[in-house]
Amino acid sequence: MIKKIKKLVEKLLNKQAVLDLDNDGKIESYREEIKGVFHQFNVMYEKLDEVNGKLTSVINDEQENVKWAESQMARSKERIAKAQAEQDINAKHQDKLKEFIV
Repeated sequence: MIKKIKKLVEKLLNKQAVLDLDNDGKIESYREEIKGVFHQFNVMYEKLDEVNGKLTSVINDEQENVKWAESQMARSKERIAKAQAEQDINAKHQDKLKEFIV
């Protein structure tokens, strides 16, 4: 029984396909068409892996940009705070100087 099934599957796989399953422009045996389909899966997998590698680089670069921008923002906030403190001191000095202006 198993030999008959094996023989039937073998016969089917070696039979000429009716259409081009692997999209390579050739009509081959089912076995070859199936191999072609799996080859296309492998090609797609490798392309996706390549694209994911590039995306990882983009993510890493952008994370570095975010860190840099955050450090710049922290410096800017410190400078703003110092400038506001100086502005307050200057405003107090101006109030005192108004007494002497006629």
